Amino acid sequence: MDASRNRTSLLASARLVALCALTALAARQLPGGPTLTSVTPPGGQRGSAVRLVLDGNGLDGKIEVRSGIPGSLAELSSEGSGRQYLLEIDPGAAPGAYPLAIETKDGLTNTWLFSVSTFPETAETESERPRGPSNGAADRAQPIETPAVVNGTLGEADRDLYRVSLTAGERIVFEVEARRLGSAVDPVLAIRSRDGRIIERSDDSPGIGADARLSFVPPADGDYIVEVHDARFSNQKRNFYRLLAGPLQYAEAIYPLGWQAGAPVEVELSGGSLEAARKVTVEGDRVALPGPNSGLPMPFLRGEDPETLEPAGKRRRHLTERTVVNGRIAQPGEIDRYRLKVRAGEQWMVETQAAILGTSQLYTLLVMRDRDGNKLASAGDQPPEELLSNISTRAETFGDPALGFRVPEGVRELEFSVEDLLGRGGPGFAYRLVARRQPADFIARLDETELNIPRGGTTSVSLTLDRRGYDGAVRIVAEGLPGGVIAEGGNIPAEFGGMTTQRTSLNGRLMLTATADAKPGPVTVRLYGEGRTADGQVFRRPVVTSSLLTPVAGTKQRPVRLPGTAGKVVAVIAAEGPASIHVLSPRSLRLIQGLKHDIRWAYRTREPGVEALSAVNLINAPAVANLRILGDAKIKPGDTEGTLEMNTTMGTPAMRFDLVFQARVQHAGVEHTIYSPAITVDVVQGYTLGTPGEPVSVSAGGEFEIAGSFSREAEFDSEVVVEAINLPVGVDCESQSIGDSPGSYSLRCRAGSSAEPGEYLVEIAPQSVLAGRDKEAVPYNIPPVEAVLVIGHGDTIAVKQPL
Repeated sequence: MDASRNRTSLLASARLVALCALTALAARQLPGGPTLTSVTPPGGQRGSAVRLVLDGNGLDGKIEVRSGIPGSLAELSSEGSGRQYLLEIDPGAAPGAYPLAIETKDGLTNTWLFSVSTFPETAETESERPRGPSNGAADRAQPIETPAVVNGTLGEADRDLYRVSLTAGERIVFEVEARRLGSAVDPVLAIRSRDGRIIERSDDSPGIGADARLSFVPPADGDYIVEVHDARFSNQKRNFYRLLAGPLQYAEAIYPLGWQAGAPVEVELSGGSLEAARKVTVEGDRVALPGPNSGLPMPFLRGEDPETLEPAGKRRRHLTERTVVNGRIAQPGEIDRYRLKVRAGEQWMVETQAAILGTSQLYTLLVMRDRDGNKLASAGDQPPEELLSNISTRAETFGDPALGFRVPEGVRELEFSVEDLLGRGGPGFAYRLVARRQPADFIARLDETELNIPRGGTTSVSLTLDRRGYDGAVRIVAEGLPGGVIAEGGNIPAEFGGMTTQRTSLNGRLMLTATADAKPGPVTVRLYGEGRTADGQVFRRPVVTSSLLTPVAGTKQRPVRLPGTAGKVVAVIAAEGPASIHVLSPRSLRLIQGLKHDIRWAYRTREPGVEALSAVNLINAPAVANLRILGDAKIKPGDTEGTLEMNTTMGTPAMRFDLVFQARVQHAGVEHTIYSPAITVDVVQGYTLGTPGEPVSVSAGGEFEIAGSFSREAEFDSEVVVEAINLPVGVDCESQSIGDSPGSYSLRCRAGSSAEPGEYLVEIAPQSVLAGRDKEAVPYNIPPVEAVLVIGHGDTIAVKQPL
């Protein structure tokens, strides 16, 4: 063994904490970014030495392993695929999952979690060797001795069976770690008799989300069969699991689910192997059951707002603005009710948290009522994506409901109730409830878990927007960027077509570009989503990040996602990529509806042997209606530049959005996705007509003028004809032709002596044709503006803006 041993302890430095908040298993490869595709084995016993194999893409050359595993790492001489290390785990290491990532010249990989246990470890023979003996039938079940941890994998339609000898009356716990470690496997655990009869079975278990656990007391001495399979028998890339068998100590319920960051708190653990509830003091974001045989710790949510516990007994419950109430539906059918003092016209957001960590079994139903008990709104009772018979014991819900609303007139107090959608209850049905005085808002979620920015290049930061009543435009902004790095794009247009009862998610892109001389290394960045209220006030929300993300194959399958630090990510400035795309046209465009614009691009390679795998595509997210991209963008040998044509129509909404050039290339056997900087496009009206301003006085039978502002875009040079329509009988107005940009319009009108006195709503309608459309004569008409016309006998005639 030729090794240079480096001591690596549990990295508690702020730098690693920040890295682990960002890096995770990504659903797709990022430009120039290395990828960690497997860690074998996925865990080890404390106090033991493990041969650790790290496989992935872009892991050649000099690398640095960033490990949170308590112990030491020494790289071994390379034999076979992957980077191989000797990992010696500290004897006193606490059981649990620890992060591991690799930094290369091209950036930082996604993070994997490595599990440390207290039991001896072994491997499933079928997955350890490509042609190992199958353990898919009872007569071929792999024998194991307890206590033990078996590291295995599941293929499509695969069942792994293990034979274990047990003693009557001696309780033993079988537990599968999969989803909690980032595996895509949804495990099912069963215990069978030797004749194949199922004695006990577990799918999703309380307190551990989609993972499975069984506490079993053998009725007789002898051999039993333990079976592990995927709930859907699906084919997953991340298909590993760990089967723990032995005298595990565990809890099934935790209360409260979280507390304010930085404040130690005493939590209650109950159920499972505990004969009585147990109090444990928590200072971080994990809750471990004391003892040598505890399994993975439970996640614990930390927030920024003050926290409290629901009052005991039948005391009246009240909500205080921005104070999180930790409650629990302790009995089946229980309903917790809270009062909230409000004022008419205020905007509030009341939201719950229970599903986010997988440690609560609650399917939250949130209902809002007035003081008389009349139901005003509810959330959490939308039809689920699966049959209720299939979700009655699931810990993962379909989301934590929230209600955004404006207080109606005459309302001073509202009541909010929290209950389980299926009428269940118990120690494991905890929740968090908070009321904030704020307008309707949104949640912006970062879809990436590692951001590697190549020097002299651009990376794409993908985000998903979940609207909670706010339908306006959102812009994603980055703060804390170092010199040489700029952020562009991040524009998500407003919703069109009116509101619906469903929350709508949209996609957006923020492009991060580094100069060729940018200083390499990690840098902490904060991401926010900014919206604007109806009165023009800007509000911001931190972007929700994930510390680990695993794609799950199959329809309607959510990725495995572990929460990170809200708004905080680490971007790594890496080495230059093998190729790049540049925008030769202006990257800030104002485009009149219905016109087209040519956008030129350039493709450059920095290394010999770069192969183009795709065309250069011009993409935008979210997709904009009535927008077409035309042109031949295929990279051919020798081609270094090209032009695409962007066409809009009269149906393209006036909005701001981003365009990005994208292509796939391959170099030295590694595939890269390369991007251009963002092109920000403002689709605008060709001209704007203002409502009439100053009133004008005239006697019946007299003349008057209707006047207002007028402005046009520089590229819109067509004549605009303005006329008044829907005039009352006896009133006539001359039209006006505007051929340049006078800044205003003025229509000469006359009210005849026969005009009936009264107040009338009239419209000022413009008409034109589309400018710059070759030989076409396409009508270009914007909606008319309204004015109120008051006709009197000898009194004042006023033209004013409608209320």
